[in-house]
Amino acid sequence: MSGTYSNLDILTSFYVECKSLTIQISIVYERGNFIWIASDDYQIKDAKKSFADRPRALNMFNLIKIVDKRSNYFLLPSDIDKFLFEYDHSAFLECNRDLVKKNIQKLGSKHQQDVKKNNIISPVLEHISKSLESFRKHYWLAGGTLLGWYRDCGIIPFTQDVDIAIWAHEYDDRIKKHFLGNKIVRIWGTLGLLNDSFEFRLFNDKFTFDLFLVYKINQTHQWCGYQVKRHKFRRFLPKFDKV
Repeated sequence: MSGTYSNLDILTSFYVECKSLTIQISIVYERGNFIWIASDDYQIKDAKKSFADRPRALNMFNLIKIVDKRSNYFLLPSDIDKFLFEYDHSAFLECNRDLVKKNIQKLGSKHQQDVKKNNIISPVLEHISKSLESFRKHYWLAGGTLLGWYRDCGIIPFTQDVDIAIWAHEYDDRIKKHFLGNKIVRIWGTLGLLNDSFEFRLFNDKFTFDLFLVYKINQTHQWCGYQVKRHKFRRFLPKFDKV
């Protein structure tokens, strides 16, 4: 599929009503380098839907064939643990392209997407995300990078860095070892301590990718650290658990 994905008239799922159960077959659509499952409002009595309950997106995955005792075969994701981890945070938010148009009209052409810059940043960002997912770490876009998705449906054209965050309690040394000397994007510096404002600075000879640790402090808030001209600050954020 290509183009706009809002107000589509497409098939989302088949529902087969049987005497004792309902069989749901959801339709999966390819969107660039990921797969997308749209939502519908069909309700299954006394059951919660796992798909088509809301828009969802997953990375491409391989399938393997299994055969039961009756010689019936089924296809399953080749890495079930990875599939279930990705499903846990597969809820998908479509960016607001109407808002983008309004901002370009209001703010001018400087908010037009820089295709050349995007082609440099996007593969590195994808590598970072897949690396963190391989370690089963939850991550999200943060700071100006999150603003770029919300306001520009992409990367802020005049940005000089990319911001990514992970939970501090999920961090382990595999992340550091992976990016030390990494051929795609490598660690060129760290800031703070693991229990206080820790941050990786990753670099690919063109852009900086900042990886922040976010610390949970109570039932309502969490925080991350950042530095400006050698001064250390804390940014307090409303608590959230799902990404």
